Formats: sequence, C-alpha cells, structure tokens
Amino acid sequence: MPTTSGGFCLFVEQLPEGCDSPLPSLAVPVLFAEYDPDGSGPVGTTAYGIAEDGIDSISMTVNGGQVTLPVQGNVFQFSGGSSVTPGAITNVSAIFDDGHSVALK
Repeated sequence: MPTTSGGFCLFVEQLPEGCDSPLPSLAVPVLFAEYDPDGSGPVGTTAYGIAEDGIDSISMTVNGGQVTLPVQGNVFQFSGGSSVTPGAITNVSAIFDDGHSVALK
C-alpha cells in the first residue's frame, strides 16, 4: 500500500506492517521485514517482503545455512522453526532474473 509521503507499506494479517520509503525500485529492490512474536520462545522468526519486478529470489543465511526463497507475484515469505531466533537471519540478498545480486542486509 503506498503512503501519502511516497513510501510503501506491506501489511500481513497478524504481523506488524513493514514500511519503507521510497517504493521498491532497482536502487532499493526489496522491502524486507522480520518478525518474531515471542523472542527466543518456541515460535520462530518470520521473514517476508515485497520485491520489485525482475527479482527472481531472495537468498539468505539462516542459522549458518543457505536458504533461497522464490519471489512469486512480487512477494516472498519464510517461516522459521523454534531454532530461528531474532538475529539468526543474515546475509540477505536479492537475486535478479539475470543472475546478478544486491545485498539487502
């Protein structure tokens, strides 16, 4: 959803919104958000976001292992188990259709 100030917010039911400014573009191709409802409790971290056209996937490291999330309809989502605590998701990159990547986090 666009904001009145030219930004963009992504709303997911039962999760906090993720907002960024400006809208995703080739310079900033992804709005990436993480949420862990109970910190280090039994519910793992969820990562989600919206990507600019031309983004094929999101690559990230989770607890030391590589995870690739497909981007479908300009959105992506990851739900981690109880071992995925805040800070466990690192090295987040957007992978473009042509194979080049850009670091996000």
